[in-house]
Amino acid sequence: MSAISPSARTPDDQLRWLLKNRYVERRLSQDVSLVVLVMVYSVRRGWWKPWNWSTRRWLVAIVVSMLLCPFVVRWICLWQVPDVALPFVVDDVIGVEVPTNDDAFTAYAVVFQALGTKSNAWLLGAVDQATRAYDPQWDERLDQWFASHENILAQFERASEMERAQWISPKVIHFNVHIAPLQNLRTLARLPVAVALRCQRSGELEQAWKWYRTALRCAGHAQKPGVTVANGSGRSIRTQTYFAIAEWAGHPSLTAERLRAARVELAQDASTRMMPSDVMKVDYFMIKNTTERDYFPNLLYPQWETASLHEQTLLIGKRFYLWTIGQPDVSMRLCRQLMVNNLDQIDLPLHRRRSALRPEYPMVFELDPEQRHVWGQLKAEQLVGTLQSPLGQHLIEIELFTDLGPQKAHPSDLDRAHRFGEAHVSMIDLVLAAQEFQRVHHEFPASLQQLVPEFLDAVPFDPMSPSGAPMNYRHEVNGDVVIWSLGYDQTDDGGDIEGKEPKDAGYRIRVNSPTDR
Repeated sequence: MSAISPSARTPDDQLRWLLKNRYVERRLSQDVSLVVLVMVYSVRRGWWKPWNWSTRRWLVAIVVSMLLCPFVVRWICLWQVPDVALPFVVDDVIGVEVPTNDDAFTAYAVVFQALGTKSNAWLLGAVDQATRAYDPQWDERLDQWFASHENILAQFERASEMERAQWISPKVIHFNVHIAPLQNLRTLARLPVAVALRCQRSGELEQAWKWYRTALRCAGHAQKPGVTVANGSGRSIRTQTYFAIAEWAGHPSLTAERLRAARVELAQDASTRMMPSDVMKVDYFMIKNTTERDYFPNLLYPQWETASLHEQTLLIGKRFYLWTIGQPDVSMRLCRQLMVNNLDQIDLPLHRRRSALRPEYPMVFELDPEQRHVWGQLKAEQLVGTLQSPLGQHLIEIELFTDLGPQKAHPSDLDRAHRFGEAHVSMIDLVLAAQEFQRVHHEFPASLQQLVPEFLDAVPFDPMSPSGAPMNYRHEVNGDVVIWSLGYDQTDDGGDIEGKEPKDAGYRIRVNSPTDR
């Protein structure tokens, strides 16, 4: 059979001819030879040797390098912190925006405006004296004022009964939002407590309890916006009210059944408080919205702020510099990394959490080896390393989630402040349970174990104790009872709960002192 030419009729015949004559191999060989010739020619010309470049080529190279430099620096900065997705659903946190006329904060504003008289300063001072947890003083003029301003008190009660309270939506909240409504509410909350104490002095215990419930509903409203400052205001109102309720519970006319009912109602009121994970989620939006504001560069680097007439022009330069170093994207990435690391842990009791990486970083937890890691998630060591880097030291959100350095813990620390509030919730329940025990057995229990199982299912643990130790209790020789939790230093100081700066936190039930002021 003769050889088949390239003009064969069928494709198969053509392929057999090409393979037989090594046509493809020769063609590839020719292409490779051409590439080698081009490379040799280029080497001989020396285009890659900068010392042989012309002035024009040097100028082009410099301009291109300058244009590419910000992008390269930005890529290097972003490369240090991998991105991860938010560990929660955004719509669930933002929720539905509350209309102004249905917002309890609008009703509270009416009350505060009604208090804006010449006697406002005296009133708030007198209420403050009457509601202090230590060395209380009662100004008799308060009785006259309350009697002549019943309309204001009724308006406050109606405001506390409103179901919705937002003040501001997480969509728009940022660091420079005016927080006067929260500050006013924290001040106003002393008013129902003072009214309750007045009723208590006259023996109107049920009326006093009604006003205590009003203050606790106000505390729930204060926490509703979700941000750290709002949560702190709500805890403060709740704790102040608990101290007054502890005094109310000591009135001898209260029965065991009434005290048990009060415990149930307190548990219902406490259920409105927000958990740290919820606060962190809202704070994330506050940080994100802040990065989009014009004042963000000056907030991140305060030394950059000037009073120059060219501030707007300088602001453009600041923004460009921040973009070059990856800000605010790096900040938000690190924020998401921190949330992925600890969002499933901070709502747990201290003794049930995974181990913290180091004491100075109590909110960075070691990863669970049995759980699959999120794509891009930094290990605890890598996360701390990023926080310690010069880049991480400038991130504005760090103080919301960690205790950096050896500084003393303070009430603005989200985690410890929340556990401190949880301790007060447990302690006021123990105070009422002990009073209930006294009504039944005509004496206070020698230990908390005596309350189980008739009054308690189990002795509660101390939220401030790293080991989950039970709440502290002491029945003193003079008949007084002291119930206490560890203070912010997480050290047991033997029930040091009195004075202006107590080391522990707790309540004293006095059996030999009058129940009224």
